[in-house]
Amino acid sequence: MTPKLYAGWDVGGWNCDRNAQSRDALVFLDAAGKFLGSPWRGNLRPVINQAQTPEQWLVKAGRLCGNSFSGSEVLFMGIDTPLSFSRGFIDLIVHHQEAGDIGGSQENPYLYRETEMFWFRQGLKPLSPLKDMIGSQATKGVHFLAKFARTSREAGLWTNRHRWQIFETYPSGLKRSQSLQGKVHPETMKNRHQDEIDAYWCALGARVLGEEREKMVGPSVCRNPDPGWIWLPKDLLPHQ
Repeated sequence: MTPKLYAGWDVGGWNCDRNAQSRDALVFLDAAGKFLGSPWRGNLRPVINQAQTPEQWLVKAGRLCGNSFSGSEVLFMGIDTPLSFSRGFIDLIVHHQEAGDIGGSQENPYLYRETEMFWFRQGLKPLSPLKDMIGSQATKGVHFLAKFARTSREAGLWTNRHRWQIFETYPSGLKRSQSLQGKVHPETMKNRHQDEIDAYWCALGARVLGEEREKMVGPSVCRNPDPGWIWLPKDLLPHQ
């Protein structure tokens, strides 16, 4: 049986090498939720540039964490950055099509996608790649998809040859999930940088998506979702 890997990537900017506050962080877990190797923090840009295939990227990224992957493993990876822009923003930039009257910030169709608006209503505060100046991280994540996992089987879920399932998630939301909190040992990320901790939570989310997808909120809750979606556990919904 092909082994499954669960990964989390907290995305830093394109040139985050010397940014003491925010860099890329990567974590791999096995099916039991245990670390594969060790958390890694740095800049993934060289690995993204050097790898020419998804298999090469997985081998190189695995080595950063002290693993020897073959590249053929099944990968579920949660990424902490917007992996798409809103339909309103794309229509504005590409087609010069305006969205009508613009109201409050959280309803602005240029700044936010349907998924952010949905999670706003649940009491969360996901960021905008435009308003919150995380465009560098967002384009890095989208570039990664375009190079290694460009097939979108449904809104917010990208794949490559059916061995990868890549999705966007949100550590601040994951940390509020009671079901996920019960899976975390208090000493797991002791003395680790916040970037690595966020990557770990993304990996936990990947494990839920891979093993218990019915426990995650998918884009079907929206009538007309944008191409991207923030996947989070259902126990964050008020009625759950």
